[in-house]
Amino acid sequence: MCRSAVDWIRARSDPEAFEFFSCHSEDLPRRFPFITKSACLSAAHLVLPDGRVLAGEQAAAEIFAQLPAYGWLARTLRFPVVRIFARAFYRWFAHRRFAIATLFSPGHKDP
Repeated sequence: MCRSAVDWIRARSDPEAFEFFSCHSEDLPRRFPFITKSACLSAAHLVLPDGRVLAGEQAAAEIFAQLPAYGWLARTLRFPVVRIFARAFYRWFAHRRFAIATLFSPGHKDP
């Protein structure tokens, strides 16, 4: 899921807009020592140019804001009521991402 998400973002963003790191990268702790591996594995993180760190659904909203065709989604995700549901959905999805990824993998067959 993570690689697919990165590929999806890369295809829709300016080539200089984002720099991506795997949670398993040796460069991650050197560049961002304040993001632990366990935190990285639990949610996507976005480090803004001013040094603020967004995680989970907040990172997703900001990523969508940087994608030209998805500003509307970023604005929607910032509504207080939507934010509550987005947080719950992000946590649910993140906890099950490996199982969900297998549904979309080649060779997966429905029972």
